[in-house]
Amino acid sequence: MRKQAYKVEIILCCLLLLTATINVNASEGTYVSDSGEQFEYVVEDGYARLTAYWVLPGRDTPAEIRVPKELGGYPLKEIGLAAFDNWNTIEYQGETYDSYDKDKVQRIVIPEGVTTLKDGAFTCCHDVSEISLPSTLDTIEKGFAFQHVTAEIVLAEENQNYIVNNGFLIDKRTDALLYCAPSAKDQPLPMVKRIEAHALDNYGYFHPVLTFPETVEYIGGFNAYDLVDLKTIVVPESVVELADYAFYCNSATSVELNEGLKRIGAYAFAETDIDSIVVPSTVEWIGFDAFSCMEEENITVLNPNCVWEIEEEYNIRHENE
Repeated sequence: MRKQAYKVEIILCCLLLLTATINVNASEGTYVSDSGEQFEYVVEDGYARLTAYWVLPGRDTPAEIRVPKELGGYPLKEIGLAAFDNWNTIEYQGETYDSYDKDKVQRIVIPEGVTTLKDGAFTCCHDVSEISLPSTLDTIEKGFAFQHVTAEIVLAEENQNYIVNNGFLIDKRTDALLYCAPSAKDQPLPMVKRIEAHALDNYGYFHPVLTFPETVEYIGGFNAYDLVDLKTIVVPESVVELADYAFYCNSATSVELNEGLKRIGAYAFAETDIDSIVVPSTVEWIGFDAFSCMEEENITVLNPNCVWEIEEEYNIRHENE
């Protein structure tokens, strides 16, 4: 089960890389600090987007990475996909090196002026203890912004769009939980409307029973991914939609769904140890292979008019992602 799950995750990350929008008119450059830090960037519409960070081989990785406000004379506006990936390798003078020493970096500081974290901005930014975000930040794209991250988030108090409370990063405008820092593990989940994709990556490992506040209406993908100690999932009656892959790939053996739920996404309970389920009468639509871990006779659907998605329809939905 785990091997297949890792393949799916790798495929999804590759799709992000392959489907990223590229502006053929964009210019590229690298800013090199006096200490040997390399900040690669592209320029579009007069603004820079950081695309990669690495340190010259033979130079020390700093304990604190302070990203410049300008790169190549252009104001830095965006942090791009996997910009701080420390599982990445670089080719330098015919040799292969790690991008930087992840064991030395304690803190990454994103400067004032940055407005956007692109989808997957901090993907694979392993072992960094703290990420500092500016007051100007107004967009964290939905997706895998903090996948494989265990950092605490420090947010400028002046930021009007986001809040960090007890280790939970929340979008105040959409009332959505985006990320749980390790310090949040013993706290109850906040009273929000949305749990975005991968938001519970650092939270679920400590909770064999995964429950949600009665305020939650939407649960995004991969929110119980690879939780080997998970036993039970309880979805409250406030939840209207479970996204594709919502509870994909974990060791849960039971799930409780409640009346009020309307949509269950594709692969929502695939690759789990759940062997039977009762789908409430309010459910109108079930995505492709949502219950692929179960025998058909163990799936009870109380709404006889419920629509089941077929594989072709699933592929059409995702062909442009």
